[in-house]
Amino acid sequence: MIRSALSALSALTSPLCQSLDTKDKATTKLLQCAELLLNKQDGVFETDINKHCRTTSGRNLVSCLETKLNIRFARRQRFNPLLNEPRTHYALSNEAQIAAVTLFVFHEHQRLSRKAAANDADFSAPLTNKETRK
Repeated sequence: MIRSALSALSALTSPLCQSLDTKDKATTKLLQCAELLLNKQDGVFETDINKHCRTTSGRNLVSCLETKLNIRFARRQRFNPLLNEPRTHYALSNEAQIAAVTLFVFHEHQRLSRKAAANDADFSAPLTNKETRK
């Protein structure tokens, strides 16, 4: 039940992450990784994280997320049928981890939307003769 609510939250907020042009790309990638972990009930392979977040190392994103949230994801070596070899598989193992990741996603989306609103407000005001935009 909690996972379905989290999936709905993530589905509503994920376009925001894609539409923002922020300088904070590392946090955006962490946010994408967290959303991916929330959306996949049985967990994700490292290669799935690489593809979804457009990184070369999904392991670094997961480790950074674990450090930031002070949790430890379940890690297993599983056979990946797409690559025909064993790969690291990450999963959320309990409700406390799901809650921590959900709060992270929620707070980061709020922060990014405030940042986007501030940027939009800067460009909505008319320029005077002496002002220029960078």
